[in-house]
Amino acid sequence: MPGEDKEKKLIEIFIALDDFCKQLDAWKQSQPERFPTRAWDKPLMSESELMSICVFYHYSGYKCFQYYYQDMVQLRLKSCFPHQISYERFLVSLLKVLPGLYVFLKYCTLKSQHTGLYFIDSKQLPVCHNRRIHSHRVFGRIARRGKS
Repeated sequence: MPGEDKEKKLIEIFIALDDFCKQLDAWKQSQPERFPTRAWDKPLMSESELMSICVFYHYSGYKCFQYYYQDMVQLRLKSCFPHQISYERFLVSLLKVLPGLYVFLKYCTLKSQHTGLYFIDSKQLPVCHNRRIHSHRVFGRIARRGKS
């Protein structure tokens, strides 16, 4: 994906998430004082920016999120995210927006069309070390030893 296409995709993701965050904020305002906010809790980056960075990671081609954030977001996307925060602070801020991101992704999967193409990970699932195999109790009556 050339750089211009990636930037268009980032803008598309940000617009969708920003619209969703506005709807979520309106819903939070309609709820009785269940979501208290304090002035010092407000992060420098908006919720839609934080969520956009997380979603765009899957389009970036990076395999490590920390490298993606430090190389792509902090260096190459500095013009897209002018109020950037450090990686450690980003992770802390991310904890506050994860429930909203989960709801957004669930909404997108309900809205999406099924293509009939599905991928399954068929890696081995190591349960315990071979020395402790006889004392192993997780799924004791269901699981059996096998190749994979």
